[in-house]
Amino acid sequence: QGFWTAYFINLNPMMYSAKHVADDIAPKSWMDLLHPRWAGQLGFQTAAAGSQYVWWYNLRNVLPADYWEKLRAQKPRAYASSTQIVADLLNGNLKMGGKVSAYQHVKGMRQGQDLKVIYPTEGTPTSSQVTGILASTKRPNAAKAYIEFILSKEGQEIWNKIQGSHSARADVRVADVPDLKNIKILVAQDFKDFTARARRTEFNTLWNKVTGL
Repeated sequence: QGFWTAYFINLNPMMYSAKHVADDIAPKSWMDLLHPRWAGQLGFQTAAAGSQYVWWYNLRNVLPADYWEKLRAQKPRAYASSTQIVADLLNGNLKMGGKVSAYQHVKGMRQGQDLKVIYPTEGTPTSSQVTGILASTKRPNAAKAYIEFILSKEGQEIWNKIQGSHSARADVRVADVPDLKNIKILVAQDFKDFTARARRTEFNTLWNKVTGL
């Protein structure tokens, strides 16, 4: 409190193109990604992506301990961004986005793309995108005015409409964005552990092995 706050909520579900994957074989859970049909056809972001760390952190105690080794055996492909994952889903070079920011689905729908989103049965890892004012800013009053606006109901409606994301305000609803009440979300509960350097190092080492980097 007093240092930063959320301006939109970022969900990290699975995604695929209905043009290249039939709905009846699409996975329903994170465990389903271990099916042989997805070998070499899973896309995730690299360990450098903050949302990929969030995804792992919130699933590490939900999925079996041997899940990561089995996922590694699927030879998933690493991408720098979820935008790149979506591009390969649409052109058929990739069958399944193992972790894609949910707003990519909303943007895709608005553009008439055949993207489908999956909120897995075990839950969907979720993080807050945050904003704050740097202590070194040379224009503190302008920074305060911006923060006041982006957190206001009007600012939240404008930003999240453009982004296609969930607002951090309970009184703001955006067209095409599903209600959070209908999605089982997974959020980090122990912030000290979540931000620990040792935990991040653990992830980097593991994820580089999983993605073959």
